[in-house]
Amino acid sequence: MNFKNFSIVLLFGFVVFGCKTHPLPECITEKTMDLTIRWGENDKKNKLLKGFMINGTGQIFSFYYHDTTNKNDLIVPKDKYKEIGYIDSKWFCEITNKIQKTILMTQVSNEPGELNEFLEFSNPSVHNFYRGQWVRKFKTANSSLFREVYDSLQVYKLKKKD
Repeated sequence: MNFKNFSIVLLFGFVVFGCKTHPLPECITEKTMDLTIRWGENDKKNKLLKGFMINGTGQIFSFYYHDTTNKNDLIVPKDKYKEIGYIDSKWFCEITNKIQKTILMTQVSNEPGELNEFLEFSNPSVHNFYRGQWVRKFKTANSSLFREVYDSLQVYKLKKKD
């Protein structure tokens, strides 16, 4: 093998074996690969949206977005997401399962106000989208399970930042 071929093989080896991928959570299938979980605060008065997102690979992102479009539709441009890292696969599967059970048990949590907390679960592969929103200072039966999931996500997020 001449030097040129050896260099190509060596470079190929670095590319193939040097790329580290994060293993997918075990509960992720082809149908759930596109799911996202978002949670945070929507300050309608100041047109400010801030929170976190977990995608189907277990990556967690933060976002902070000042909406100047007056749409107030909770859509955050991709360039506003900042990667934090990856979450524990086991915990990801547990929280995903808990969110799905909460959605089935609650069905509706839409309590709009000027300052809302929200939890969003989206899986476009199976045409599934759910957003619950509530005002933190008002404790209602409809939002109680969502608050519990939201608080779990907040606690995990704080652990992840440490």
